[in-house]
Amino acid sequence: MLCRNGPGRIRIGDTQYGHWFDSDGVVSRLCIDGQTQKATFMAKYVETERFVAQQKIPQTTGSVPMATAGAWTKRGRGNCWENIFAIPTNPSNTNVLFLNGKDNKMPKRLFAVAEGGDPVELDPNTLNTIDVAKPFSNSEKDETVSSFFSAHYKKDPVTGDVYNHGVVLDPVAGTLVNVVKLSETGELLKQHKTELPGESSVTFIHDSFLSESYLTLIVQPYKCPSISLLSSVLGGDPLGQKLEWAPDETLPQAVALIFSKDSMECVAKIPLPLLSTYHTIDAFEDSEDSNFLTFRTLVHEPPESRGQLESGFKNLYTHSRLPICLIMEYRANVVSQKIIYSRQVAPSTELCELPDVNTAIGYRKRYVWTNTRTEDSGWLDSLQKVDLEKGENHSNVVSFGATSFAGNPIFIPKANAEKEDDGYILSQIYRSDEHRSDICILDASSMRQLALLSLDSHITYQFHGSWCPGKF
Repeated sequence: MLCRNGPGRIRIGDTQYGHWFDSDGVVSRLCIDGQTQKATFMAKYVETERFVAQQKIPQTTGSVPMATAGAWTKRGRGNCWENIFAIPTNPSNTNVLFLNGKDNKMPKRLFAVAEGGDPVELDPNTLNTIDVAKPFSNSEKDETVSSFFSAHYKKDPVTGDVYNHGVVLDPVAGTLVNVVKLSETGELLKQHKTELPGESSVTFIHDSFLSESYLTLIVQPYKCPSISLLSSVLGGDPLGQKLEWAPDETLPQAVALIFSKDSMECVAKIPLPLLSTYHTIDAFEDSEDSNFLTFRTLVHEPPESRGQLESGFKNLYTHSRLPICLIMEYRANVVSQKIIYSRQVAPSTELCELPDVNTAIGYRKRYVWTNTRTEDSGWLDSLQKVDLEKGENHSNVVSFGATSFAGNPIFIPKANAEKEDDGYILSQIYRSDEHRSDICILDASSMRQLALLSLDSHITYQFHGSWCPGKF
């Protein structure tokens, strides 16, 4: 079963959310039966508290008031007095998480996740919303996860444990990041808070790296000053519009925070070049010395302002040029807390975004599958496979046409796979000129198209997803 998540409702009547990152999440479910060679597909909105509140307002044409605020969207009709103390609500629109059932005996559990709130549990068979309360806890300690839960968790390929992080605003300690370790059934094993470098009231850490011994986060000079946060809380511009790309003496560049997977404590803070990044690829340590850590990530050119970069995501169907990335590799000494070298990986490949790898194997990857674009298209209309060892495209770029929107590639391993790329790549394609969607299945090794499934209706662009084998 493949489930994906993304911004399913970008407007209410003629009132549009201020950003696609604010839009109501919709989770899709694709099931393929290998014996009958049949596929079924369905999609439903995540019934968050804000979605339910919005449904109580008549869904008419014309200007419709927003029931709740978003990070980029004002409540009501956008008046200042309607937005005093309006806290951004959870859109639950970015990714999905599968966990084993409790005691590994119950069916798999499915959660919709996003940066702006707690995971929302869904029924994996119907996609009905089950619970919007905090789902992960430690009953013996009477403790729950004490922060939000990032959309980009990492599952350990050896232990099955789940690692994640969330930013915390502490009125006394300042801005903290909470790193979290869960069992494969969702039991809270450990969490630990660490003060973030730089002076900021709010920041954004989207993705992470997981290696043999460490969980690594990159903190960028992307922040909301305290005075701007206060203005937003008092009914000014939404919080998302207050975030600034602002290197200064307290955080002049990016910093890699290295956390021990055992203690969850921060063991190193390593200065990086000034960089802008959303999505990571992999991280691994030297076999003879774990103090030498290498991590690979996608990197945008640092923008003049974060607003310049974010404008590419504000409305994904109308923006002419989406920011896309180089693949960069950094090698660090955790003891000396210094970068030994940095280099661009595969410089001859196409610029890219939204990577996926075979998460079932060890920490170091040879291949990554990404979105890219053709020269005559401003959008990510293509897929590519990159050989990270040889530093080149492993196959030709697969294009779906300049008017198509290719969803991020998701790798699905074959049963009894022997090689890292023994599997399939699934991508959800939106045909904008026909207002419909297809699901393309490629051979992950050769990137040859194996099947094209045409859906009865369109499905809006979805950010991320996950495959879970077996029956539910």
